[in-house]
Amino acid sequence: MEAWFVSQDGSWRMSKESEIDFGQLPEAVQKAFKQSIYAEWKVDDVVCLEREGAETLYVIEVEQGNQEMHLFYSVDGILVRTETDIDDDYDYEGQIVGSVPSFVQKFLQKTYPNARIIEIDEEDGMIEVEILDGRIQRKILFQQDGTWVSTCTEDILLSELPEAVLTAFKNSEYANYTIDDIEHFITPNKEFYRFELELKGAEDIKIDITLAGEISIAPSKDQDNNKGSKGYNLPDAVRQIIESKYPGAQIKDVDYKNGLLEVEIIHEGRDKEVYFTDSSV
Repeated sequence: MEAWFVSQDGSWRMSKESEIDFGQLPEAVQKAFKQSIYAEWKVDDVVCLEREGAETLYVIEVEQGNQEMHLFYSVDGILVRTETDIDDDYDYEGQIVGSVPSFVQKFLQKTYPNARIIEIDEEDGMIEVEILDGRIQRKILFQQDGTWVSTCTEDILLSELPEAVLTAFKNSEYANYTIDDIEHFITPNKEFYRFELELKGAEDIKIDITLAGEISIAPSKDQDNNKGSKGYNLPDAVRQIIESKYPGAQIKDVDYKNGLLEVEIIHEGRDKEVYFTDSSV
């Protein structure tokens, strides 16, 4: 056993128990693993992570040939994360959550009262909270001041799509594309499903479909010109803000990251990343 405490006040944050027998795992975790694609892999170690403010996780370390995987399961057998290329001396300290911001607690109590927190992470000046809502994983994004930005549910199945969304896709010019992934976004201003599409001989594309079946292309590189500020499909409001705040900037890339519109630019000889929420667009 290993345990982590806050040095200032001695409050407990996480305990790690290693070298657990597979048969000691909760029955739901054992069953989920045996039904997974990793069932035939060799189990190298089993770890239990009990954490303050977050769901207990069971980590099954497996290997096959030169491949190694760490499988993170909730107590009821939900595979919440997989990780590769973890160093042998990794001690899982990065899994500590600790105290949960009060605005996160209030939001979850109101919106997802039965939520279990999997992870809280700070990146690019935003706070991302990953939860289990029943058996559904969601990622919720907040600004530092507690303002809710978006809620994203990944890996949506076609059978889970609203009829209007599915019909709009099947009747669209993108119906012959292969669906790589579907995400469901809820923001303060709108709700939509984002389709990541592939087609042999064509560039990958992302489209958004609202609950009313309205289709729009998500910001991305223009197929005919991927250089300069003119070669990107950006909302006019975003382009105007960039031209105002960063005059003469050259746009390098456009993407969605953690529910935000990320625009990479070169301004005054320096690389910069500018982020936009749905409300700013």
